[in-house]
Amino acid sequence: MTSLHIDTTLFILLYMSMAFDWIYQTAEEGLGKFDNWRIRARHAFKYSALTYVLISLFGYCTWWGLCIWLTLFGTHFMIDDRKAVKWLMKKVKMIGDREMDSLW
Repeated sequence: MTSLHIDTTLFILLYMSMAFDWIYQTAEEGLGKFDNWRIRARHAFKYSALTYVLISLFGYCTWWGLCIWLTLFGTHFMIDDRKAVKWLMKKVKMIGDREMDSLW
């Protein structure tokens, strides 16, 4: 059985990738990713590919790195849609429609 072990370096690299997610995205991606799946896919691809390159520089370029890339692409694509986030806020945090509309 294989155990899941993430060392400190990998954790820091993945954490840093969140910063360049925001820095690297274009204005078109920042504004259009919520309504256009192609823009969102391009943004998620660039984010996950850059993260993969970053972690590869530190030796995480095995199948583990590919799993990270696929996971980051899929989750980033879904989260940037905001539908899942809105659903969670509504169902889990019990935020009403009026409050939700004021957020977005």
